[in-house]
Amino acid sequence: MFPFPDIPNANPALRSQFDAQVGLLAQLSQRNCDLFERLSALNLQMARQAIDDAIDTGRELAACTDPFQMSATAVHRLQPAGEHFRSYQQELFNVLANTQMQQMQPAQAVREAASGFSHPGQPPGDTGPR
Repeated sequence: MFPFPDIPNANPALRSQFDAQVGLLAQLSQRNCDLFERLSALNLQMARQAIDDAIDTGRELAACTDPFQMSATAVHRLQPAGEHFRSYQQELFNVLANTQMQQMQPAQAVREAASGFSHPGQPPGDTGPR
């Protein structure tokens, strides 16, 4: 999988275990980078919506002629901001849940591959502690 110097006396089982661990770390690193990319895009979208909501609220408040109308306008503008926040929160939980499921897959594959690894002095297939 990943090149490293060939050692003439290297144990093939140890080498396959090392390759599996390096592969797991590479997959986890890639998935973490993807997670940060998705979270950054989600946060940027939320920030843009918050700025747009603030600008729209400011414009509506500036257009008010009656001081008593300002409080009603401000309260009216809270609803879209709350909906945007709930949408952001739902997307955030979806991204995190999907990432958690994706992170479990390579770990389970490595665990299954490692279950075939036997320690010196153990009969093949006996992976239990001694």
